[in-house]
Amino acid sequence: MILKLSEVLKRDNNNFGLVRLIAALAVLFGHSFDLFETNDYEEPVRRLLKFDYSGSLAVYVFFFLSGIFITASFVRSKTIVRFLLMRAFRIWPALIICNIIAVFVIGPLFSLYPASQYFTSPITWTYLFTNSKLWSEIAYNLPGVFTKNNYANTVNGSLWTLPIEVKCYCLIFFAGCARLFKRWYYSVILFVVFVVVYLASPIFFLKYVPGALAWKSVVFFIAGSVVYNLRKYIIIDYKIALPLIIVSLLLHHTGLFMLLFYITLCYCILFVGASALFKKISLPGDYSYGIYIYAFLTQQVVASLYPEITSYPSLFITVPATCLLAILSWHLIEAPANKLARSIAGKYEYWRTK
Repeated sequence: MILKLSEVLKRDNNNFGLVRLIAALAVLFGHSFDLFETNDYEEPVRRLLKFDYSGSLAVYVFFFLSGIFITASFVRSKTIVRFLLMRAFRIWPALIICNIIAVFVIGPLFSLYPASQYFTSPITWTYLFTNSKLWSEIAYNLPGVFTKNNYANTVNGSLWTLPIEVKCYCLIFFAGCARLFKRWYYSVILFVVFVVVYLASPIFFLKYVPGALAWKSVVFFIAGSVVYNLRKYIIIDYKIALPLIIVSLLLHHTGLFMLLFYITLCYCILFVGASALFKKISLPGDYSYGIYIYAFLTQQVVASLYPEITSYPSLFITVPATCLLAILSWHLIEAPANKLARSIAGKYEYWRTK
């Protein structure tokens, strides 16, 4: 039986939630080599690939899957209001709480300044409001916080991807309103145009997302959107995944390796998420977002408390602590927020038909 991606994306026929969870932990793992002393151990994926490391690859996974599911969300939403509500309530409630914890708990506890000076500094409020609105580049530091850390003056560096994510949501919104998802080749054209325009003029659209990691992330997001629109034509089979892996390995030392690696990565994500093994693993919640927004902050706290700890031993503290925060975030904030968004959308759709 031929398994198409369109079948895989049906409810309960995949476990991409587990894929995102692993990706979130991979970001934490990758950052441990920047936030802690390494004893001259190099991050293993960076040592192997040279052009990327586990954290950046995990970010690409997030954006690729996001491109798929955000496009699916728009296509499946009964109204534009439902789409906007679901996206807003998925991102902002948990993020705002995370920012509040950073500003009102972590900041005062770890700042070198007295509370009066800390709370009267405009930097404090810039951090809170800039990182909560998610449109411009994020603010990285709080007054006197983590100034002596190995990665100094950065409270929550992982948040840099979120403004890009929001802009990608806007791209899907406007593309959907323009009916570009009615034909699969429209999204392919959009993808090609985006890459060409960026390469020709980096200041266009991506002026707010500078750097190779940022623009690659957007490319992965749009690639995910294209994949969703081609879902009826994409076959998920190990007979495709295995040759892709073999060819990539054979061309490891050629100029084609990076491109083949990224294509293989995307396909293997789809294959693994659809695998019988992953589908057997049931998660009580979607903890990936919570892990992502709390990991860097947690690691900086641990690095400040234990400045001598190195990257690998730090994981025994940061992983369980971050997972605990993510679990609390999901059950206390994210899941209720998602439920509220669905409720509001449902009421809007009900009265709209009256």
